Amino acid sequence: AVNFPVTYKYQPGTLNELTKKNFKRPPAWCDRVLWRTLANDVRLIEYTSASTLLQSDHKPVRAVFQVQVRNIDWPSRDRALRHATLELSRLSSSPTLSLSISTIDLGPVYFGLHKKNVAVKLKLSSQKPVLWRLSSHRKSWLKVTWTSDMNILGPDNPTIELTVRAEITNAQLARRFNDGLDTIRTNLVIHEYFYEYDGEQRIPQVKDHYLHVEGKWIDSVFGARLDDLCRLPTGATLGVPPQLWRILDALFQFRTLPDLFFPAAASRVGEDIYFFRDSIATTRNNTNQQQIWLQRIVHKAPDLVEALDDFSNSKEIPVNVHPQHLAAALIAFLNALATPIIPISLLPTTDIQDPAELQAFTRDLLQRLPAANYNVFIYLCSFARQLFKDKEHNQLNPSKLASLLADACLPPEVIAVEHPQRLLILPVFTYLLTTRTL
Repeated sequence: AVNFPVTYKYQPGTLNELTKKNFKRPPAWCDRVLWRTLANDVRLIEYTSASTLLQSDHKPVRAVFQVQVRNIDWPSRDRALRHATLELSRLSSSPTLSLSISTIDLGPVYFGLHKKNVAVKLKLSSQKPVLWRLSSHRKSWLKVTWTSDMNILGPDNPTIELTVRAEITNAQLARRFNDGLDTIRTNLVIHEYFYEYDGEQRIPQVKDHYLHVEGKWIDSVFGARLDDLCRLPTGATLGVPPQLWRILDALFQFRTLPDLFFPAAASRVGEDIYFFRDSIATTRNNTNQQQIWLQRIVHKAPDLVEALDDFSNSKEIPVNVHPQHLAAALIAFLNALATPIIPISLLPTTDIQDPAELQAFTRDLLQRLPAANYNVFIYLCSFARQLFKDKEHNQLNPSKLASLLADACLPPEVIAVEHPQRLLILPVFTYLLTTRTL
């Protein structure tokens, strides 16, 4: 019978059980000792959990048996006893490495470059040199750096400092956090490699040290659903997300600038935006192409991302933001939506050249768009038309503006410049920009 407390899930380094209230999976007895015998010569003496072991989020269990044997192989028994004694000695000895803290609280975690860094010191507590490494199985958002390029600690360098932070720059990951499918909670495992000596034999050993990391995710507009962005905290519903009209309002004053959305690679800032487009044009794996815009703008204009990532819309867009970074932020914001403005199911599958068929398809497309998607698409088309009115200054033409709409509105599967369905929708966008359909 199981007469001990649940063995999962605990906060490593403590006796604190993570209940269903603060962890999505309910506590469980998922650690067991399974045994079977065909005779009555085995008797269970003790079955319990090792609740005082704090290294893992599991509590190991142990069982003690009384077994009747016919014969004893004394040499084998002695070897097994010697090995077990050595192993117990190793496990019961003081760790060679020690951590300055066992738990890291990252506090509120926002989308983008997390500003809170937590320092953890690894300290060597013996004269034996050790090799340490971080476990390769760790969350993609957990970023760890350290003060030295050496992974060996010894008497000459007994201490090293790790810096731990969260960095979420991926809209798909932000969406999982927004929907509660993932949390800012994980264990960072540090492996320690050293040698024990059994007489003249050198025996490699490994010890694991656990660092519990947790924080509180703050819902982000990046990766959010369009309907959620149009809904104000008061409950009122807007036609388009406030973040969109804030970006377009800020961009409007720069509408006459040449190369606003299509900069040459020669300029310092233009090179960043050129890199975005060049990456999209040349990459054949379409899965993460729209993430290129978002991740680059997060690193190039973090203050702008912070101002936009605000459901209350109370933060002002920085006045010193570069216009081309603002233009890239428009594409990045739209690319990060949970669903694209134009679903892939509404894209044409054949080339449409006949003007009457083009008109009919365009009207059908607009009628089939969901209400929020329709409002955003019309708003973007109106802005693109405004840009076209200043074509003598900004050097934009219908072909470039249609490409801009494709960057902003298409799903990631077809965003590549040479994708057939992208090429098929461009005449539709050009038609919308050059006729009175809207």
